Amino acid sequence: MARSWNEEDAKARIDKRLDEVRDVKIRDYVRDTDLAGLSNGVAYRVDGVHMYVDILNMDEMLGVTAKEGVVAHRRTLRFLNLHYRAARKVLLAVGAIQVDFHNQRLHAVFAKPYGDEAARIHRAIATAQLLIDVLAQTGEDGADPLPAAKVRVGIDSGKALAVNNGRRGNREPLFLGRPANLAAKRSGGGAAAGIFTTNTTRAVVGLAAVENEDVTKLATADVDTSKNKAKLGVTVEEIVEDWKDGIQRNPIGAFVFSGHTPPYRDLDLEALAEGNSRRQDAISIYADIDGFTNYVDNHIDDDSAAKDVVKTLHVLRGELDAVLHEDFAGRKIRFIGDCVHGVMVEGTARLRTQRCQRRMRCCAPLRCAAASSLP
Repeated sequence: MARSWNEEDAKARIDKRLDEVRDVKIRDYVRDTDLAGLSNGVAYRVDGVHMYVDILNMDEMLGVTAKEGVVAHRRTLRFLNLHYRAARKVLLAVGAIQVDFHNQRLHAVFAKPYGDEAARIHRAIATAQLLIDVLAQTGEDGADPLPAAKVRVGIDSGKALAVNNGRRGNREPLFLGRPANLAAKRSGGGAAAGIFTTNTTRAVVGLAAVENEDVTKLATADVDTSKNKAKLGVTVEEIVEDWKDGIQRNPIGAFVFSGHTPPYRDLDLEALAEGNSRRQDAISIYADIDGFTNYVDNHIDDDSAAKDVVKTLHVLRGELDAVLHEDFAGRKIRFIGDCVHGVMVEGTARLRTQRCQRRMRCCAPLRCAAASSLP
């Protein structure tokens, strides 16, 4: 089956995407605004604290894949399931907005308490420590024990734009802007566990700036101050006990793998479950829009300019998705900020070279999509 990109088809898609966002509305996030199911033409300006949580020992779980194969992947998925359940309980307990849990990385936003940035930052820091302490107890004993999660947290605060996350499902909110980007950079900035905040965030709560934000984690005394100020009202013991009860009531099923008959375009992600998982040699592609964070930051305060951000993003990611899905029969997994993650699978195990060639053919049109999609 041919896989190719056609400029005229791309222009027609871009024109259609533009028509979908001719009338964009920019709204300020207010008390108890529901960000679920946003339409393509609506964005909320949210002043909040962004927290990214990275599980550092995923590589240890996957490091034996070459020799253990299916066993390693089953253990890794069970490991992630256990810790996702615990993290979800923490976020619900403290009233945070869960944005996504992609691979081993969690993104959450704190919009409350409204009108008090310092209080939001203290709440985010206290929640980060609660997550660290909870996940330290959510491993699994037994014949095939699973380790607890080693966690690194990144935090930043400021204004971001909330839009819907994509097409064909994935209607949860996606946040664009500097605080989301910098929080992600702090969580991914090293291999040391702990809580790492930006100097901007430190200044708001009266902490001294540090020379390297990726090296200097929050001191125990500073974390304790945030815990005392935030008064989360929930303990590690309560979360862990609730987590154990949930596992007992709803056990994790056995992971059963099969391969998906190419192409991945036809894969229904919503139908996947423990007993209906996919494992096969495939291609993973990440395409990031360079400079988009600065673009958002420079346009977020003005409604007219912010509308251009929403239009640009809608057209750009619509075309990125179309290149993957329509032109090269791949499958978009999700958008992560201004980055799209997709997967492709072609042919049989004997066609590795052919698959790699098709991956390279897809990369050039993805760049064309970004270059030609500006309104």
